[in-house]
Amino acid sequence: MDRKKILVASNAMTNGGDWLILKNTLGLIDNFLGKKSYINRNIEKAEIDVESFQIPLYDAIIIPGGPQLMNRLLERFICPIVLEAMKEKKKIFLFGCGWYGSNDDSESLYGYEFSEESQKALSYIDANGILGCRDYGAFNLLKSKGYSNVMMTGCSVWYGKLDSPVQKKQEIRKLVISDIGMSKDKKYHDQQIQQFDKVLRFIEKKFSGVEKIFTFNNGINTKYSSDFNRGVQQILEREQIPYYDLSYGNDTFKVYDDCDLHIGYRVHSHLYSLSHGIPSVLICEDARGMGMNRTLGFPVIRANSCQKQGGYESNPFILNELDSGINRLIENQAYEMERIRSLFQYYFNGTVTDYFKKIKQIY
Repeated sequence: MDRKKILVASNAMTNGGDWLILKNTLGLIDNFLGKKSYINRNIEKAEIDVESFQIPLYDAIIIPGGPQLMNRLLERFICPIVLEAMKEKKKIFLFGCGWYGSNDDSESLYGYEFSEESQKALSYIDANGILGCRDYGAFNLLKSKGYSNVMMTGCSVWYGKLDSPVQKKQEIRKLVISDIGMSKDKKYHDQQIQQFDKVLRFIEKKFSGVEKIFTFNNGINTKYSSDFNRGVQQILEREQIPYYDLSYGNDTFKVYDDCDLHIGYRVHSHLYSLSHGIPSVLICEDARGMGMNRTLGFPVIRANSCQKQGGYESNPFILNELDSGINRLIENQAYEMERIRSLFQYYFNGTVTDYFKKIKQIY
């Protein structure tokens, strides 16, 4: 009997970080299972026509990355695929999936309740696959809800360049800044613009004379944030900082490759930089960044000081925290970058290798 392929159901739409997750996940599959082992389809179509995925043709389904462990995304994207897979008794493997909330405190994390529909999907995957998590916030949440087949795989972006040596940056000659991501709610735009302006002025002063570039990871003319992004553009043009649109592409992050430091709000700018030996300081907008930095052993620098779920209030101490985080990283750069590379290598050799061994067992 011929070997059937794996279906990779990705959630890459516009955000450059999502495309980076997909690219690196496919690279891992190529490495462990072979280049011809899978077919990739966009998970967005699942809510429209799940039958077009032709799930009966595949031995297993891999769903990579993103904040999938929340009711809105589980119900919209994953549940339709799970329902179809249940009919055919197919294996489903999540890889590097995270939880999404305003804060990662115990009340927010452990108090989160999955809907009945989400629980049904998670229970099926738990019994017929693997719940692979990108950080220990997601891992601990699933464990606390009684799921047992949970693995801390980390994010696929961790493993983008493990074969390259870590080189200490002798000086900061070029710096990249990533954009604010959580800008959908217009009532918070003024606060966020003011915070960004304050942060940028701080960076300009601290790194005077250093070349700077800026990235819009989710694009500029977006569905919810176009007005906000135009405000950011005006500030960048005032400071004469060139900017790049990283949406819709696998190779857009290459603009980071000749940079010596990243400072910004985007988790996957942070991870791309770290995996490529570029020191990085992340400003955490929500539980995604907080959970990742706690997992990586970096300080949590909050953009939002509001504890209320879904609320926003600019952190009045952000510049103090940012200055401390930058100084710590630069002063301990050689240690921190070797530590992070060792951590990525540890998970790759251990958990990730075991994860794909389990997938191989379906052949």
